[in-house]
Amino acid sequence: MAESHRQFIYKALEMARRMIALSDESEILASDDSCRALCGLIRDYGYALQQRAERERELHKAEGIGDLEKKVRRPNHHARPR
Repeated sequence: MAESHRQFIYKALEMARRMIALSDESEILASDDSCRALCGLIRDYGYALQQRAERERELHKAEGIGDLEKKVRRPNHHARPR
């Protein structure tokens, strides 16, 4: 169960990072106020998601649910089949 919690929180943090990066990149290309407003909204939600996921990670760590600081094992798509 701790592994699924770890993966969920890791994915939420990754999504938040991507949302923030997307808004930063898109803001440069924004052609009008409504596009800039959308970029700001995505950035705000990205930071809110990041903050909540980090809080959840700390809560799980404090409750001893698992070592959420461990790197989540990702599948290696480039590995040769055995």
